[in-house]
Amino acid sequence: MSSHLGPLAATGGDAKQQAPPVAAVYVNHRERLGSKLGSYAAFQNARPEFIHMLLVDAKEEHFEQGQVCLNVGAVCGFGTTPLYIVLSGHMVVENRSEVVLGHVYEGDMFGEGGAIGLTEERSATVRASKGEPSTLLRIEGSVLEAALVAYPEERDNIEDTYYRRMSANQEFEKCREHWVATTVVPALEGTALFGGCPDELLYAIAGSLTEKTYKLGQVVCMCGEPADSMLLILEGLVEIEAKNGTKISAIGPGATFGEVAALEIFNYRTATIRSTARTRVLSVTAKALSNAIKNSPEPLVRRAFSRLAESRHEQVQKGLPMCALPINAKADDVCVRAVALQAERIELQPGQAWPPLSDLDACGPHFGVLVKGKAALETVEEQRFVCMLTAGSLIPEGLCSEYRTHIRAITPCEGYRVRQNDFLVSVYSMPSAQEWFYRFRLMDRRTRAHLSSRLSSVRGVTQGTMHQPSDDDIHEWKTRRQRAVEKARIIKGETTEAVAKLPLMLQSSAHSFLDSPHGRLFRADTRMTQTDRQAMSRMHSAPELSQQSAGSETSDPWGSMRLPKLQQRVQTAS
Repeated sequence: MSSHLGPLAATGGDAKQQAPPVAAVYVNHRERLGSKLGSYAAFQNARPEFIHMLLVDAKEEHFEQGQVCLNVGAVCGFGTTPLYIVLSGHMVVENRSEVVLGHVYEGDMFGEGGAIGLTEERSATVRASKGEPSTLLRIEGSVLEAALVAYPEERDNIEDTYYRRMSANQEFEKCREHWVATTVVPALEGTALFGGCPDELLYAIAGSLTEKTYKLGQVVCMCGEPADSMLLILEGLVEIEAKNGTKISAIGPGATFGEVAALEIFNYRTATIRSTARTRVLSVTAKALSNAIKNSPEPLVRRAFSRLAESRHEQVQKGLPMCALPINAKADDVCVRAVALQAERIELQPGQAWPPLSDLDACGPHFGVLVKGKAALETVEEQRFVCMLTAGSLIPEGLCSEYRTHIRAITPCEGYRVRQNDFLVSVYSMPSAQEWFYRFRLMDRRTRAHLSSRLSSVRGVTQGTMHQPSDDDIHEWKTRRQRAVEKARIIKGETTEAVAKLPLMLQSSAHSFLDSPHGRLFRADTRMTQTDRQAMSRMHSAPELSQQSAGSETSDPWGSMRLPKLQQRVQTAS
């Protein structure tokens, strides 16, 4: 039935009316390619004869995803080097550091600089994109040379394309150099893995790095997927999720994740990272790191990174640092090994200091474990002793940093620093952690309580001896008072010298006698009685005695006394 509806639908009229026959026109493959090239922007102004000459011996080549077509540094020559045109898909252009410079899409040509002799070697690598395969049209160098000899005016179009791309690449490289110097190198220098490395090594690593921008809610990486890079947050905020979906914490600019993947120790993601805002992430690939280390002129750098990888494997086998704590953790525990994989080893010689990290660090809170040796926790400025740390001690670094203290080694020490995010990711992802996790939490709570008490006491002592805002005023007042006292002393001395000094009175010897035992006995014997007091009162109430006249010749002081009334009373009585 559908076979009858076809002609009706096609003609729109009576089925008896037949359409006139159409003559079949055969178009060969070369003519189809010529028409296709003529429709491309790169050849719209080209003469048809020139396009047909290019198609002589032209070949179509198919490239799978990521397959390389041109290699940077390959020798070029006019008449021998081919020119390529993209027929389908798109190609990726990379520089020597494998940094993407741009893309070549359908209808664009590439390799024109070497094909027409403007450069002696390929300046970039071109490969098929990873998203889809590509089909290219290969134009042989000899054919291109003959076509340009026949039509020399067509050379200008190809040269313009080459110089325009070179100018864009140079501008890109200039902007990239500024980006590397102002963004990438400072960011690498602030990480725990690359902090303290020479600038030459940092620039070598940064030369091939790229950043990627993620939108709100977009997954940066998924737990369990293959990994070959360390992620460094340049801008924004991301959230860390454990394998079971538990949200651990959020980290921001300067934070890193997946260092073990960059070190080629563990090639899988241990957690899911999801952006909670517009986020820029820098990927530090293992290839970029290994190439920079391999080409570094410093033997110390190569030995340091080699030793770092060896120590990570060693601490995983021993289960350090968790097995050093008195929480009964086992070295064969998967969770213990997962924590050991992420732990940073710190070795101290006597006198060296371990500065604790703040809880506000980009990677979040940290805790430390002293595995070997003896160290002292002391203040940074006054070096005031807080407490002694021995093997098996837990160190809450955020608390120690809050009170401005550090750990100073007394004997050779071996310690480990663990990020709380990595620790919790391992705990929530591994059921075996339940056997010792609660003992660890109890130890952590007790350690924090003890250290808080000690640190508060030390802070009180320190603040008591510190310079106070009113100390200057008090000191100034004290100086003025001392000057006033000294001035008063001088004035008093001058006045005393001006006045004649009275002779000193001799001390009576009676005092010494009366204070002696005989003197005290004498005072007791001569003490007045009640009768003596009455007689003395009568004496004071008697009339005044007449005194001897002025013309008396007697010298007896007692002879002049007369008691006329008393004598008269005696006579009357008699």
